[in-house]
Amino acid sequence: MSRPTIREALKRLAAQNLIRSKRGPAGGTFVNGFEMKDATEFLASSTMLMISMGAVEMENIIQTRKILQAECCKLALQNWSDTYMAGLNQCLDHQQDSSISDSEFCAADVAFHRYITDATENPMLQMIVYSIIDALVPVMNMTIVRLRSREKIIGFHQQICQAFSEQNQDQLLTVLNELLDYLNDTFNQQHEAKQQ
Repeated sequence: MSRPTIREALKRLAAQNLIRSKRGPAGGTFVNGFEMKDATEFLASSTMLMISMGAVEMENIIQTRKILQAECCKLALQNWSDTYMAGLNQCLDHQQDSSISDSEFCAADVAFHRYITDATENPMLQMIVYSIIDALVPVMNMTIVRLRSREKIIGFHQQICQAFSEQNQDQLLTVLNELLDYLNDTFNQQHEAKQQ
């Protein structure tokens, strides 16, 4: 194999943070450790890039979110405990603070959905869903910030907390779908207004 080919391969691996180079007598090229959080960050950045380039339709993203988050909710219900309930309520309390900025509200929204995903106790599912939540929720929230109602989102989240508290799977999935439909409709309104 030629040196230019090896150099090009090493550049690509370094760009993906899979290897690192070190100079000096003890230098060389070393393989980086690769953990779940690294995979999540890679998936999230890839998803965000696809969204920003318009390579994925918002309807497809919402549909994927509905499927994956519904499964997260079902699995989370099986593992639900007072600890998870307290954490979810803490996220909700932070969202209800009217003094927080839009970006802080968005971060609280991400934390809320991440907390449900944490309750699945499934690292593989967490990796995939985190990547979608971390990429999509901030982009969508900041896109629809003018049309979005904090009160409505908080209302949906209150209903989700109630459904978890009552262990009511049907209600939980219904509210989750209503929340995602609301976000999709709001995004479409924003998109139409922008085009006009």
